[in-house]
Amino acid sequence: MKSRIAKLQRSIARENIDALLVSELSHVRYLCGFAATEMLDGMLVVLRKSAHLFTDFRYREQASEQVSGAKVHIVERQLITDLCDFKPLGKPYFRIGFESDFLTYGTLDKLKTGISKGIFIPTNDFVEDLSIVKDRIELSKIKGAVKISDTAFERILGMIEPGLRENEIAAELEYQMKMLGSEKPAFETIVASGYRAALPHGLASSKVIKKGEMITFDFGATYEGYVSDITRTVFVGKATSRQKKVYNTVAKAQLKAIDAAKAGMACEKL
Repeated sequence: MKSRIAKLQRSIARENIDALLVSELSHVRYLCGFAATEMLDGMLVVLRKSAHLFTDFRYREQASEQVSGAKVHIVERQLITDLCDFKPLGKPYFRIGFESDFLTYGTLDKLKTGISKGIFIPTNDFVEDLSIVKDRIELSKIKGAVKISDTAFERILGMIEPGLRENEIAAELEYQMKMLGSEKPAFETIVASGYRAALPHGLASSKVIKKGEMITFDFGATYEGYVSDITRTVFVGKATSRQKKVYNTVAKAQLKAIDAAKAGMACEKL
């Protein structure tokens, strides 16, 4: 975690910024390990030579266990109020960067009012640029999320039969992922059968699955903050020759794309 914060500090120094307010919770977790679940349950202030996590009393024990590379501040009032009283931010003409894609206008307005001498600078992609290249620890967590998803899917395959509803299968899939260690679904699980399989985002519905239909699954697990995203297609009963042709056409295209993929290639080239 310290190395990630150090890289970020070098980035903000190059941009002539004195501090960066990290408000996106996934970015906070990436940088210092703190895993809050709701906006403004925590905010990370990265100065050029130190980092400070602000959160409230509910997360005292969690922060002490999880946070690395940053000093923890347990706020006594509201988070924004205490943040505005943080002395380093109160210096005249202090250049304060904020994540413009994530910080709300209302919160920014309160910060500007409370830190009236500061100069607020919108930033983009500071943390995203750091996280593009995954380290060994991140790769292991991504593999963990994939393994959970794969194993859960294998478990439910034998349960699929005509008469079940899409949302029943989705619930079972999410339950199995949870039992295998997933924190939560990576996104809302898609189970789309029959005509609904043509929907790009056919979230699981109360539709009853019928014999002979194809079912599209799109699902993922979350493991220690990292997610998987898996799409699978299955047949209920025996597939027709037309269904096999469609399936194999897509499968061959996917395999060709995998073979063509090379480091440094833009995704659009695939």
